[in-house]
Amino acid sequence: MILKGYDIDILRANAGLTIRALAATSKCSPATIQKARQGKDLSVMAAGRISKALGVPLEDLIEKQPQ
Repeated sequence: MILKGYDIDILRANAGLTIRALAATSKCSPATIQKARQGKDLSVMAAGRISKALGVPLEDLIEKQPQ
């Protein structure tokens, strides 16, 4: 699952979270947060944890891919 990295950075900054704080809040590693910011493929569980930590529905963070 690919998330919108640009949106993650904006939401993280608005919440006043560093990458490490977001990692701790979402119970993901800082490397997983980096992968999300770079638009790399994540597991559904990691994507869900990141969206929950940011307080945003997962559907809003998913990068839409053409079918």
